[in-house]
Amino acid sequence: MILKTLLPWWLKIFVKIILSRLPIDYSTWRSISLFRHSAPNANESATALRTIERYLLIARKYVHIEKDYTCLEVGPGDSIITSLAAKKHGAGQYLLVDTKKNAYTNLNHLINISLEMKIEHNNYNKLNSIEDFLKYNNIEYKTEGMKSYNEISDSSVDLIWSKSVIEHIHADQIENVFKEFHRILKHNSVAVHSIDFRDHLSGSINSLRFNKSIWESYLFKNSGIYTNRLRPSQVISLLSKNGFEVSIFHQDFVDQAPLHRNKLSKDFRDLSDDDLRCMGMIIVTKAIKN
Repeated sequence: MILKTLLPWWLKIFVKIILSRLPIDYSTWRSISLFRHSAPNANESATALRTIERYLLIARKYVHIEKDYTCLEVGPGDSIITSLAAKKHGAGQYLLVDTKKNAYTNLNHLINISLEMKIEHNNYNKLNSIEDFLKYNNIEYKTEGMKSYNEISDSSVDLIWSKSVIEHIHADQIENVFKEFHRILKHNSVAVHSIDFRDHLSGSINSLRFNKSIWESYLFKNSGIYTNRLRPSQVISLLSKNGFEVSIFHQDFVDQAPLHRNKLSKDFRDLSDDDLRCMGMIIVTKAIKN
């Protein structure tokens, strides 16, 4: 909280670079609200249910999703209980794909959440491990990034969704990720993505000040400040290029760009006003296949 409210954006860069190099595990950072990947209430059943209900509601405005659908969540971060919320709302199989195993996976917690959600079960008392619990509920928690996507069968998924994840995928990997989304989605099935275009320095666009060689360096990409800096039109263009029909469900604009163009890296000075004013959007992308 101190980093967010008291330090200027440029000082946060140095502080996070230093802190990220300390030999401290992620669970400790999460406990003090630094470098955390999800909201503090992400492991509460009410939050998970609201989240799933929202994304299903958006998706169903564009396609029919039948009971026993297969759902894939991109970047679950600190919590995997949305998988249980989706099961409560008719999912037959739930996949979670991340780059690391950061989620809180306590067996008793997951069983208690399942009971809170009134999910029917016959023999939870016979489950001895997280692996048993996930298998029993037809949930797969995959944590090897691109390799995890490669393990998913072609045209096997009915719905993909992500919340503030797309902006964190490395710029040199994002097109391959979009290709995998298209491959694993069924024809005319959709992905719903909410994307935050603000930086993680000041909730503005100060990240656009840096040239590509600095921002994409190992130091910056591995210090908890990285976003790929793709702007709305660039994300839409990349998705369209890779076989998606893109619909904008919602966009958040500020009245004027937070920074004057002459303060931006040359890489971003020719962007449209809308690209610089848009701080977030929700898009629905339909996989079109021959």
